[in-house]
Amino acid sequence: MVIATAPSPVRTGSVARPRLVERLADPHGPPIALVAAPAGYGKTTLLVEWAAQEPRPVEWIALGPDHDDPAVLAAALGHAVERPVPFALVLDDVHVLRSRGALKVLRTLVDEFPAGSRLVLSSRTEPALPVGRLRAHRVLTEVRTRDLAMDVGEAAELLENAGLRLRTREVETLVRRTEGWPAALYLAAATLRDERDSAAAADRFGGHAAAVRQYLCDVVLDRMPRGAVAFLLKTSILDRLTGPACDAVLGRTGSAATLDALSQTDLLLVPLDRRGDSYRYPRLLADMLAAELRHRDPRTAAELHGRAAEWYAAEGDSERAIGHAIAAGAHERAGELIWASAPEYIGKGRNESVRRWLSAFGDGQIAADPLLALTAAESAVARGDLGAAERWEPGAAPGPAAVSLRAALPGDGLVAKGRAARAAAELAPADSPWRSRCRLLEGVALHVTGDAESAERALEEGARCGAVIAPNVQVVCLAQLALMAADRGDGDGAAAFAARARAQVDHYGLAGYPTSALVFAVSAALRARRDRLDEARDDLRQAVRLLGELADYYPWYEAEARVASARAALGLGDLPAARDQIAAASRAARRVPEAVVLHGWVDAVDAQADVVAAAAAAGSASLTTAELRILRFLPTHLSFREIAARLYVSANTVKTQAHAVYRKLDASSRSQAVARAGELGLLDV
Repeated sequence: MVIATAPSPVRTGSVARPRLVERLADPHGPPIALVAAPAGYGKTTLLVEWAAQEPRPVEWIALGPDHDDPAVLAAALGHAVERPVPFALVLDDVHVLRSRGALKVLRTLVDEFPAGSRLVLSSRTEPALPVGRLRAHRVLTEVRTRDLAMDVGEAAELLENAGLRLRTREVETLVRRTEGWPAALYLAAATLRDERDSAAAADRFGGHAAAVRQYLCDVVLDRMPRGAVAFLLKTSILDRLTGPACDAVLGRTGSAATLDALSQTDLLLVPLDRRGDSYRYPRLLADMLAAELRHRDPRTAAELHGRAAEWYAAEGDSERAIGHAIAAGAHERAGELIWASAPEYIGKGRNESVRRWLSAFGDGQIAADPLLALTAAESAVARGDLGAAERWEPGAAPGPAAVSLRAALPGDGLVAKGRAARAAAELAPADSPWRSRCRLLEGVALHVTGDAESAERALEEGARCGAVIAPNVQVVCLAQLALMAADRGDGDGAAAFAARARAQVDHYGLAGYPTSALVFAVSAALRARRDRLDEARDDLRQAVRLLGELADYYPWYEAEARVASARAALGLGDLPAARDQIAAASRAARRVPEAVVLHGWVDAVDAQADVVAAAAAAGSASLTTAELRILRFLPTHLSFREIAARLYVSANTVKTQAHAVYRKLDASSRSQAVARAGELGLLDV
């Protein structure tokens, strides 16, 4: 076996890659293998590992610039193939072959390679070969960048071999940031080896690191024409490279052709679709290029971001438009773009994106920009922090949204706030998300002060208005309607409203909004009443968690959610949890003296808890969860066998549990047990 290897610019470690070696060494595999990936992915190291296991004699030709002469290449190949078959031939650095004559010699070799032998081509670029035909005829094995990228285990081994031992989470961070690029991982080891805080250093590691920058300059930029380098630098601001986007940023045409050429050169671009219309740069390269652009020409970088912002805005891609406007330092334009998207983002479960945009500005910048101040106030309301909303409101841009915002802020009493909300609703356009919120606030004020009929009309309009444009408000309207339906004894109606609210929360990703606490609390109470105990427990846990995250919200809201949570806890047989919720509800309700209905709810659930406590003293609290589940069915006409079918248990199990219920309730029959449970508040009969 003859092996001649060229030195690698970066020693990437000696991590074994058995799965790839096996693919190349398969004696029944295709006769031609192509190993194609950028520099630093360990192509040569892999082939050395394979050659050590290859049973056939291996001839290795490390191609250089001289081999681009077809005569020199033909002579070298002629010497290599003049040996008994079968054998294996490695052509390393095929990317150096560029001349038409040399490529013709290479294609002839591929087409006429002796049967039973193996030809292995290693290249940094896509070779000018009929790869599609070879693939279709199943005569080609391919090892690409994605195959050579290291996983966490391989990366950990490489880093340890290089003298850096990290925790799994830190290795995962480096693999994510380097995309498994072996050379980059080796450079990370060299960079992080002397860091005291390896976790923080791993989080910071990127293309701006001096070692990475120097390596990428050596193996990428210094080998490319100046025009191509300029294209890379200026388009590095884009996270998704398409012909039109690059044209818009560069102020020129023809970028699609440039991208196509770059996708073949040094395999620099990562395709994002199968058509070859959309690409991205590897993360480290993108980091390095962007840092280099900012260093060389910060004014040009800002101008390019500004162009990108306007192009993406015209394309309707608000997320990217806002990001580029912020990067351009165009704060006023960023404020306009943010406010244009904020209502929809806030209403549909994406308030964290709005908060991320706002975090790019200082408090002074937000307060000085009316649209940013309005956005910050609305974002605060959506996360249940009315105190923060009050701080931003004075600087908010005037208009229907600001009027609605002022109506939503504390002060002036519940009845007055309800009137203000009604007036603000009349000013808001029919398709405005603020109209839905105003109707919610108006409806709540009417409901808890005793005007249920008017409240229902306002809440129904709020739910209808918010269905598409403000689901975060719609779900609270529906929860409020569920409470009202339960109040008048319409259990089916209450369940329907609660189910609609719960479904919208799931659909729009509102489960993390603290202002969704009421939805979960009402759902928990109604599910517990209908024996969906596991679901009720999950909803109750979420309601309590979200209530704990409300920073400074409406006292009526907290009181309602606490009452519903207390009802759920009682339905689940958790008296201590119910007592905790009742106490919190009582404290909140005292802050809303006008809310007579709300005070009645607190008193009623407190009385119900007293009944349950009395039942506990009488011994009925020893009912198990399974027995409570059976108890819910006893008032129905269902037989034990039919109950068993509903619960997916045996009829004997139901019979045994029912008799245990009779005994614990001191009853001798099913009817007596139902009556006794009603007296103790364990059943609504």
